[in-house]
Amino acid sequence: MDEDYYKCIDNLADEISKWGVGLIIGAGFSKAVISGDNPAKNWKELFEDLVVYLKRTYFNDEEKPFIDIDKELSKGLTLPQIATRVCQLLAKKRKITYEDSKDEIKKIIRALVNWVPESSETEKYKSLFENLNIKWIVTTNYDEVLEAILGEKGYTIDPEQPLTAPSEMIPIYHIHGDRKNYPSLIVTHEDYVPLFKPGNYRESKLFTMMSEAPVLILGYSLSDLNLLSALEQSKQPFDDKDNFPVVLTNFVGQQDDLEYQKELFDGGSYEKIDIDSIDNFLSKLDLLISEKKETRKKERENKIMAYASIKKFVESVEKLSSESESCEDYADFVFNNYSQ
Repeated sequence: MDEDYYKCIDNLADEISKWGVGLIIGAGFSKAVISGDNPAKNWKELFEDLVVYLKRTYFNDEEKPFIDIDKELSKGLTLPQIATRVCQLLAKKRKITYEDSKDEIKKIIRALVNWVPESSETEKYKSLFENLNIKWIVTTNYDEVLEAILGEKGYTIDPEQPLTAPSEMIPIYHIHGDRKNYPSLIVTHEDYVPLFKPGNYRESKLFTMMSEAPVLILGYSLSDLNLLSALEQSKQPFDDKDNFPVVLTNFVGQQDDLEYQKELFDGGSYEKIDIDSIDNFLSKLDLLISEKKETRKKERENKIMAYASIKKFVESVEKLSSESESCEDYADFVFNNYSQ
């Protein structure tokens, strides 16, 4: 770890201690929180589970897999494009409409992502979040792990809802949909198309939010073009030195040399740092934020003390001035008050 690595974290902690933070959270976060017998999955792993379920339930009369995800990816297809193909194959197999097939697949995904963190993990991350002063959360996850952690402070928002929340609550914007409202899930290629319309409400709102607070990215690789576009736009109105920091954490596991990189894009930059685990990183960040807040508190107290002595001096001068105006002999007044 070089000097830039430590400077990055120290500056992030300083900015968060003053302004709070916006979080962008991906599947890596859920995987860090949910482990054990039923661990959380990333998008590809989740889709593999979906294919296994469909093979066992609807395509069990076929010897070969009805679709090979790795083979399709090697052809250059994206997972949303493969999802469209799966919906088509299921519709043909069951002799139902494409829309009914897609509805069925979204219901299956809703069941597959029903992950619930252990109470110990919930309390741990709730404590780690407490000191961050979170302004908003944007997540590509379908699950409700964040809602479990934040409890009554979390406010779930689906893709078609306004990106705002009641005061004292933290908005959790599920940009790809939320399992509780399964029709909102963004799964197939055509589901994604409306998200990429330039200048729409979502992109404009994301751009504004990212301009007004430090941004910390956890368990996510910035693969969503909507988020990347909003991030780029958020940096363009200002000089890079005036922008709030954007830090992307890159999980690399246990290793001695954690690296720092500065990634440039049109109009600005973001910083990328390696971490050995999300909870270890948040624990260190939490400690730094507490130190920054304590330092700032002492500085305020010192200023108050300094202002108090100045205020006392001004009040004494004003009092003497008032008394001098009522004194008939000014020379006697000066002698009585300043002779010592």
